[in-house]
Amino acid sequence: MQDAEKRAACALHEQRAVERDSEALRGLYERAIEKPRALMPQLERLRKEHAVAFQKTGIANGIVQDQQQALREAETRFAVALQAYQSLQTQWRELSDLLREETNK
Repeated sequence: MQDAEKRAACALHEQRAVERDSEALRGLYERAIEKPRALMPQLERLRKEHAVAFQKTGIANGIVQDQQQALREAETRFAVALQAYQSLQTQWRELSDLLREETNK
C-alpha cells in the first residue's frame, strides 16, 4: 500500500512538474512578438509528456484505490474472524466450567 501511495505521489509530482514547464513555455510562446516555430516541437513534446504523466497518475491512483479496497476487505475479514474467535473462547470457558463442575461432584 505504501509503495502504491509513493508511486501515486511521484506520478503526481511528475505531472505537476510537466504542467509547470508547459505553462512556462506556453507563456513565453504567447508573449513572443513573433511566435517562433522553434518552440512548437518543445510544446508538442511537453504535451506528450503531460499526457504520459497524467496517465501514470491515473494508473497509480487506481493501484492505491485497489490497495485501499483490499485493506478494507482484509480488515472486515479480520473483524469477523476475531468475533468468531471470541465466541469460541466464550464457549470453551463455558464448557470448561461445566466439565469442572461435573468432575467436582
